[in-house]
Amino acid sequence: MGTLFQMKNSLKTTWQHPCSKHLHQIDHVLANASAKQYITTAKVDTTADCFTDHKLLTSKCKFRIQRKKKGLKPPKKFDITLTLEKKQCLKLFLDEKLPDCNLDWEEFKVTLQEAAKHTFNQKKKVANDWFDDQDEEIQQLLKDKQKNRNELRERIRLLKNQWFHERAAEAERHAQSKNHREFYAAINKIYGPRSKTTHPVRSKSGALLTSTPSIKGRWVEHFSELLNQPTTVDASLIDDIEQLPTDVSLDLPITEEELDIALKNTKLGKSPGPDGVLPEVLIHGGNTLKAFLFKIISMFWITENIPSEVTDPNITILFKKGDRSQCGNYQGISLLSVVGKVFADILLQRLKRIADKVYPQSQSGYRENRSTIDGIFTLRQLMEKAKEQRQNMYIVFVDFTKAFDTVNRDFLFKILSKLGCPPKFVRLIQSLYSQVNARLIVDGVLTESFEYNSGVKQGCKLAPTLFGIYASVLLLLAYKNISQQFSIKIRFRYDGDLFDLKRLKAKTKTFTNFIREAQYADDIAIFSDSSLGLQTLLVAYNDMAKRMGLSINIQKTETMCIGPEEQFFINGKPIKNVNRFKYLGSIVTSDCSVKEELVTRTQAVSSAYGRLRQRVFDSHDLTPSTKLKVYTQCLTPLLTYGSETWTLYRHNISQLRTVQQRHLRKILSIKWNDYISNEEVLQRANAEDIEINLVKSRLRWLGHVSRMDNNRPVKSLLYGELDNGIRPVGRPTLRYKDTCKSILKSGGVLDQWKELVADRLLWRRTIVNVCEAGNAN
Repeated sequence: MGTLFQMKNSLKTTWQHPCSKHLHQIDHVLANASAKQYITTAKVDTTADCFTDHKLLTSKCKFRIQRKKKGLKPPKKFDITLTLEKKQCLKLFLDEKLPDCNLDWEEFKVTLQEAAKHTFNQKKKVANDWFDDQDEEIQQLLKDKQKNRNELRERIRLLKNQWFHERAAEAERHAQSKNHREFYAAINKIYGPRSKTTHPVRSKSGALLTSTPSIKGRWVEHFSELLNQPTTVDASLIDDIEQLPTDVSLDLPITEEELDIALKNTKLGKSPGPDGVLPEVLIHGGNTLKAFLFKIISMFWITENIPSEVTDPNITILFKKGDRSQCGNYQGISLLSVVGKVFADILLQRLKRIADKVYPQSQSGYRENRSTIDGIFTLRQLMEKAKEQRQNMYIVFVDFTKAFDTVNRDFLFKILSKLGCPPKFVRLIQSLYSQVNARLIVDGVLTESFEYNSGVKQGCKLAPTLFGIYASVLLLLAYKNISQQFSIKIRFRYDGDLFDLKRLKAKTKTFTNFIREAQYADDIAIFSDSSLGLQTLLVAYNDMAKRMGLSINIQKTETMCIGPEEQFFINGKPIKNVNRFKYLGSIVTSDCSVKEELVTRTQAVSSAYGRLRQRVFDSHDLTPSTKLKVYTQCLTPLLTYGSETWTLYRHNISQLRTVQQRHLRKILSIKWNDYISNEEVLQRANAEDIEINLVKSRLRWLGHVSRMDNNRPVKSLLYGELDNGIRPVGRPTLRYKDTCKSILKSGGVLDQWKELVADRLLWRRTIVNVCEAGNAN
């Protein structure tokens, strides 16, 4: 059929000779003469990629579909078994109907047919088989079966709705209590179990391994190398750390109150470690078990001898991102003994006293009342103020190579001693990390054990704090002799009106702060207002990291410039400069807009909606209210993540509203040609407009920052400005504080918000009132 239609040769030829480059027509659509009339076109689709050197040949057909004419059916057969009752019924019916009939054949015939239908039942087909004699009993059984099936279907629908409602309510409860770990655990339950197929991996030489034994062997090889990396540490560095007074209270015996707190912090539903002890057994085992557990842990404390089953981990492998066949794109999580976790939690509560002394204010990872939003807000505010005041700003986003797995343990324990940990307390922590052997869980089966001698165990309760201490000392030593002039200087003032910039001109009443970095665990962004300053800070940080056994990944470390673009180097190698970077899950761009961030949020919500579509949103077993509950708790947080820090224009809010409306209309089966307004959609869904969510998160964050300690960089950024830089003449671009002021003004609390925000409960009620006022407007 390709030769039948007139068109360009490029739309008819399906193959090109690799040498001569001549075009050939060697693929065809065949049709006989009778089918030829239905084909409207046959041409090559040049956009299709089918992993072949042939082009895809397509054809369009237009069939004339006609409904098949139904033939006349023969008269129905009736069960004409006569009984006295049927004879009387027939006679009564005819005596009633015939006197009213006219002498017309059609009317007479219809009357007789109705008499037959009224008197006799329709004759059933008889197969002359065994079940004909038990027909009535079988029919009753079938009715019972159908009834039970309907009851089963209704019960399953009820249980399914109930389960999704409970999971969504659980997610909402954890979100309100800021329990992020349990919130995401509830969300993952809603998404459903993940497939646990064993993916092929590549060997060191790049060969693809597909057999189960070879895959297991490759994983053992990879992790035995990763978790036993020889790191070289400059031993003289320990002398540069100031010796803090020893906190002898850390060596005091364990108390029952500490055990109670540790058991309270133990999460249910977690996988057991090598000892097979479930957390539910420890928590609900009663007072007898609790007393015996206290004796066991006290014995660990006194003897400093901990069984290997308590310290050795089973490592489960989790994919992060990238190529699934590359072992480096996976992360190992240690499944440890629950008894060991309880013991580690007791040590952790005491270790936090030491950590709080060494943590810089810029560190937000794994600390109470801090989150990723602190780092995102710090970065966005610095960039916004640099652009507003026409001040250059240079940022480097540092990425370590396997940071947690390359910590030098011996140097870490020496650091703990320097920071005031008594010898026994250090030995107890050391006992959890000495002579450790690990096993991998591959395809549900344990591999052979191997030594685990470097890094901190990801999955251990002590690991985040131990790494935080290590990273804090690294930062302290790196910038010990670096001038503050390379940092960004902030001038701020906490009294007066937050939205009045003139108050910052009174130099005698303002304070200054230097902001050099923002950290969340091993994610660190370093700032400077000059290219020389950033290069100096980067070199000092890289040199100290190498001396402490850590390595910066040059391929993943990137820089961003607000102002003239500059080139930066690590070890003489150039670092990639970008205009867009994903920091702590939020997209920041060099133009300080949220355009890219909103695109990313939209894509994340669309992807999540697709994952839940078949399981939830297209399910006929779930009610619309259940689907809307799941959408509100699972997808709305994805759409508004980091919105506390956004500076939004009206068209940005409209973009987010479009995404929300699109999904709500799909769930409620509302089509565009139904002409239903957005307000009615929200009313049917019993949902809040996305702008209300944005206002709530903005005001909650404003209250949180206002109540912070005065030494927090986040607070000084909100109440201050850059010490250098000049604002241009004319109307400035929209600023974060402008959006806050607009919200407070529309809610009628602009003049008294500072008094209201001091009381947390009163501020919560104020947020509700502001949102209600916004709805009314």
